[in-house]
Amino acid sequence: MKDVRENNILIADFMPNIRRVSETKGDTIGHYEMNVGLVVPIPVREDQLKYHCSYDWLMPVIEEIQKHSSVLCHFTHECRMHSFIILDGFKQILSKDAPSMIEAYYTGCIEFIKWYNANEKQKHEQANNNQAH
Repeated sequence: MKDVRENNILIADFMPNIRRVSETKGDTIGHYEMNVGLVVPIPVREDQLKYHCSYDWLMPVIEEIQKHSSVLCHFTHECRMHSFIILDGFKQILSKDAPSMIEAYYTGCIEFIKWYNANEKQKHEQANNNQAH
């Protein structure tokens, strides 16, 4: 369950409509504010994030990923597997297969965010090195 919580936090930190208000410290659970178009943001605790089990939570993540890369989703009848594939141009970045659609999408989103965060960090480091010279 710890991995699910950590992965949900990774996704929440990626999403532009969610802002971290506090982090988990000791027995105090971290909080976020979710802006869903209402005047007042909705408070959400880290343990209330539902990306792993709700399409209502997960589909906006896929939409956000599509702003950065192409996403392909398909079902293979012979293998009874769902695939979640992310492309950068014509280059495949990752592919995740799972017996359930939400599991394929969820694990694919996690892997994309890890890849994206690493690439963004690398881009910032390169930009800083170029500015230093």
